[in-house]
Amino acid sequence: MARTQEEASFFDKATDQLNKQARELGKNLGIRPEERMERQLVDNQFAALREVVTGQPDTPTGGGSSASAARPGLENISGLINEFYTALVVADTALGTNSLPPAGNEIGARLKLEAGKLPAPFREVLTALATSGAEKVAQASADILHKQAQVQFDRIMGQLAQQVGDPCRRGVEGRYPFAAVAQDASIDDFTQVFAVGGAADEFFAKYLAPYVDTSARPWRYKSADAPADPADGGSQALQQPVATGPTLLGELLKLLQQGGPELETFYRARQIRDLFFRDAAGKKFAWKLDLKVIELDPTITDLLIDIDGQGLRYVHGPVQPFLVTWPGPRGGTTAELTANPRISPATSTLIANGPWAFLRLLDKGRIVASAMSGRVNVEFLFDGRRALVELSSGSQPSPLNSDVLKGFRCPGRAA
Repeated sequence: MARTQEEASFFDKATDQLNKQARELGKNLGIRPEERMERQLVDNQFAALREVVTGQPDTPTGGGSSASAARPGLENISGLINEFYTALVVADTALGTNSLPPAGNEIGARLKLEAGKLPAPFREVLTALATSGAEKVAQASADILHKQAQVQFDRIMGQLAQQVGDPCRRGVEGRYPFAAVAQDASIDDFTQVFAVGGAADEFFAKYLAPYVDTSARPWRYKSADAPADPADGGSQALQQPVATGPTLLGELLKLLQQGGPELETFYRARQIRDLFFRDAAGKKFAWKLDLKVIELDPTITDLLIDIDGQGLRYVHGPVQPFLVTWPGPRGGTTAELTANPRISPATSTLIANGPWAFLRLLDKGRIVASAMSGRVNVEFLFDGRRALVELSSGSQPSPLNSDVLKGFRCPGRAA
């Protein structure tokens, strides 16, 4: 019986498919068992190695690379190793002269990245090589940075003793008004240490300001992990990174935090500067404050005030502030209070002499508590008769009811 045209087309397609499968089966059957075992036990074990050498994955037929394939993997790894070796030689040369190696060399990281893509044992060997080399360079660089920071630190401490500590101890430490003794600190010595541009002010600005957070109270050294402030020109040169490791600035800050100059001393020196050097430029000693007689014993007819030539005669009536500047017109020699009528010259008049006469006169009174640090009331007694005087130094702390003077110590290492 004759087949229709559709049946003939169907049978032709089926025959072609069977013939194709038969050819594939014949090809596989043509491989000897010994050859198949050889591939499984030997060739397949080195497939990863061949991939490293050729830069291409194995194909079942062992075919070669196409024209668009990447360059061989072994050549790529060899190139990275050569680059890494060159970087290590350059770093070793720099370290041998106590210099930091060039920054920004990422060849070690690239080598580790490529090593992670390789099979064992290449992955472990190259990763260990890159890690060990980078760690040794980083450690040697950190040692150099620490030595350089130590040199900077020693220089700061040497200048501290020479520029501030020695003149402070010679001229003001242990003398009045820093201690309750008869010996006065001279105004010249006081100015040399505390004025704007004086020993303490100049040293802090030149050597410490870039490394100190003065917005905090108490002052503290900046964190070694904090980024450098672009406004701190003095510390920008120290911000030399070694990859993501330590910096010279960070190492120096660690040393300062461990045993640098005591910052509380410089904070108090700043307070003293702002309190006692209130002329326009802050270079001349000028202690200014407002004085008011707020209470006067009825038996006192009038109170005579003479502060180095600045005089006031107060009688019972409205309270008026009296601006006092020390030293006064006479150059700072005498300060005096007299209660009239005088009962006894020895007890109706209080007088003090010397470069700190005004402060010594105030010490003869009794401090009365005040709610404001810059304002203090002082009670004076004249033969049992009472006069209460208010002194105001504005926003600055008063030396009478604060430790701005009594708590000061000449600069030295932090305890």
